[in-house]
Amino acid sequence: MNASEFWSWFVAHEAQLRQLDDSEEETVLDELLDQLESVCDELGFEIGTQPDGVTELIISAEGDREMFDRVRALVAEAPKLEGWRILALKPARGFDFIAEYGDWQLDPDDIWFMPLESDEDPNALGLRLSSPTEESAEDDDFLAACFQLLETGLGEVTLAEDVHHLEIVPLPENAEENGWFALPQLGDYIAWRKEDRGEKAAEETA
Repeated sequence: MNASEFWSWFVAHEAQLRQLDDSEEETVLDELLDQLESVCDELGFEIGTQPDGVTELIISAEGDREMFDRVRALVAEAPKLEGWRILALKPARGFDFIAEYGDWQLDPDDIWFMPLESDEDPNALGLRLSSPTEESAEDDDFLAACFQLLETGLGEVTLAEDVHHLEIVPLPENAEENGWFALPQLGDYIAWRKEDRGEKAAEETA
């Protein structure tokens, strides 16, 4: 299936997708995923009604940078439909939410990060995130919850392009005094870091 065929199917079913009820939701969303995967089986989506009443469809590359252009090209062909907002790649939502994955509920206000630098690639940013205990630091579900937290807060593009390494450790005592930052500061930290490196690069080439 090509992009035009996918959007033709979407237009034919958009009313049903906007007004999902419990009895048909799973079936209709499974069909949407089948149609999307027939275009490219490495893509995913999120759909939901936003506070402004508009139904939002986000086409996602599932964090795969090599698929970003494919997603953008697909969304560029999307029709203009009243009541819909169609986005390429998950946008940054900030950190005013609770992330849930498995048995974990993560409040960004309770998570801290330490930026890590690479000797091999000074432009690469690593993150050390805090966890409640040593056991949670080794829990795959906790790691998955952290990825979900970061992707929602930073957006799909920033997480994929600006964060190159992630590790989880128990939060040490006196974290702030030892170079840790509260997670809601991460977006601003990444923006500052990119600007700072851009200025240094400009000075070096001047």
